[in-house]
Amino acid sequence: SDTPKNQYHNKESNKEIIKRESAPAFDFLKLNYPKRFNGWLSKYDSVIPQYDKFVLDYNDLVVIKKLPQNPDVLFNFLCVFAQGYINNSRNYN
Repeated sequence: SDTPKNQYHNKESNKEIIKRESAPAFDFLKLNYPKRFNGWLSKYDSVIPQYDKFVLDYNDLVVIKKLPQNPDVLFNFLCVFAQGYINNSRNYN
């Protein structure tokens, strides 16, 4: 299962849990839902131009849109944003 690690690893320090929960959205997904994130990554990693810029833009938009730190919401937005990013890059290249 892809349950957040902090729900089962009671030996983790509170500092580590806070760090993971306060991470930017992209890192939050990567740290807490590695199986689901790696599935997304295998699909999109090689086709997203300017990957680092994509990650920064995604994190900024999550903040601007005030999206909740809910994995379903964040993953859905990540997929939609990736598809739009790829389509727009094709239009401008």
